[in-house]
Amino acid sequence: MDLPYCKSDNKGRVERIVNYFSDEKPKLDKSVCDVGSGMGVFPVEMAYRGWDVTAVDPDPHNVQHLNSLGEINVYVGYFPQVQISQKFSLITFNKVLEHIEPIVETLSGAKAMLVPQGLVYIELPDGEYALKEGVNRQEFFLEHFYAFSMPSLTILAKRAGFTVEFAKRIRDPSGKYTLFAFLSLIE
Repeated sequence: MDLPYCKSDNKGRVERIVNYFSDEKPKLDKSVCDVGSGMGVFPVEMAYRGWDVTAVDPDPHNVQHLNSLGEINVYVGYFPQVQISQKFSLITFNKVLEHIEPIVETLSGAKAMLVPQGLVYIELPDGEYALKEGVNRQEFFLEHFYAFSMPSLTILAKRAGFTVEFAKRIRDPSGKYTLFAFLSLIE
């Protein structure tokens, strides 16, 4: 959690989200549900920035650690099966969906937990650009079922009932090729 912004994938992600919400959704409350929170760098940074943060993770050890941080509400379980009564302005899947079967149903589960005008933020491994450097890159393993291109990200969003508001291809400070997107419900 001590990496500077220029070297942290998570802190760069926080900056992208905070800026996008300031510009595009200034009237929405600052509530976020982070799915697959791991060790909690992203949710804690969001809490530091004034967001009401809920974290969901299936690993009891991660949840115990997240609870010890004291900044966020934490649930152990799998999304969307975990029972959360709150609705959110933002639901995030940061390098999570590529690990999940069934992917469309998991992403679709976010629809019921969004406030009106709420968004989903996803980050996915960019297989198209990573492949240019060879198949031995981490985008193609680490228990990944999928790697993505910009068209396949758009197809995933549509199948789950979302439209892409904004998407971009980046290379994270860690060197990972990443696609990120803000999704809204199909009207």
